[in-house]
Amino acid sequence: MAVLLLPIALRKSITTAYVQVMVNPVSSLLRRFNQNRENWNYRMEHNGQVCYLQAVLNDKFDPLQRRIYIDDGEGADALLVYARSERRWQMVPRRSEGALMLSSRAFVGQGAIDFIVFVPQSLTFDERRMKALVKMYKLAGKRFTIQTY
Repeated sequence: MAVLLLPIALRKSITTAYVQVMVNPVSSLLRRFNQNRENWNYRMEHNGQVCYLQAVLNDKFDPLQRRIYIDDGEGADALLVYARSERRWQMVPRRSEGALMLSSRAFVGQGAIDFIVFVPQSLTFDERRMKALVKMYKLAGKRFTIQTY
């Protein structure tokens, strides 16, 4: 573009080389700017919703087969109990055997995880990078784990 904007009389080999050398830093900055802009646009288009988080993980770690999926954690199987002392409804998590956990920890939900990221065993991935990516997109306070299937 810079060479085309030169007057025809100045389009000699030395002059065009000089113009290209002068424009090269600007064009590399423009390339870096466009790449960063695309990265930020991608980050803004995706959020902590399950469908978007799955899409981000599959785009990064399994772009061809897209086998990574997210499911609810332990807290999904819970029972609503009315606490008379606090005059409100509370969630009480269940154990896998069906017994209720009625300790103070169960009410707070400290032991439960909110969602599980399922990754196929045949997929090789860096777990630290996957955790960092999930932490970047997930909602604050949500707990997760990564399991292979």
